Amino acid sequence: TPDGGSRNCAEALEVCAVDSTRLEDVFRHAVVEEPRKWGVDADQDMGLRFSICIGARYWVGRQLLSPRFPISAIDDGLCAWRRLKEARSVVYLGPTNRYSILQRHTPLELQAAWRQLRKVYLDICVMAGKDREKVAASLLDLEASHASVRDRRMARW
Repeated sequence: TPDGGSRNCAEALEVCAVDSTRLEDVFRHAVVEEPRKWGVDADQDMGLRFSICIGARYWVGRQLLSPRFPISAIDDGLCAWRRLKEARSVVYLGPTNRYSILQRHTPLELQAAWRQLRKVYLDICVMAGKDREKVAASLLDLEASHASVRDRRMARW
C-alpha cells in the first residue's frame, strides 16, 4: 500500500518467525482489527477463513492442510496451529531436502514424530467436525502412496 502497510506487515512477519506469540498477535490484528477499522466484520461481511499448513512431505509426500476456521473461531484455529506446530517441531523445521532430514533424525525418530503429528492432525480435524475414519483413511492412502519414496530414502540412510 502507499502508506507502507504491506511493507510493515512483511517486516512484522519476519520478526514473528521466531516469536509465536507475536505471530499470533500480528495475525489476529490483521484479520480482526484491521477490517474492523474499516467498519467490516471479517467473518460476517467477508466470509474470511483460514487454515493451517503443516509440513509432512517426508511422511506423505506433501503438506497437510487443516480444515478451514472461520474468524469467529480464531481462538480454536490458533490453538490448532500451536498444537500442530508443537507436534511438528519434534523434527527439524529448517530447510531440508529429501535426504538431509535423515542426517538429522533416525528413521525411528521420524516414525515417532509422524505418529504424534498424525494423532494431533486427526484430533484437530475431528474438532472441526470432520469424520475421524475418513481423515484417517485419507492419511493411510497418502502414506501408502509415498511409502516407496520413503523406503528408498531410508535405504540410503
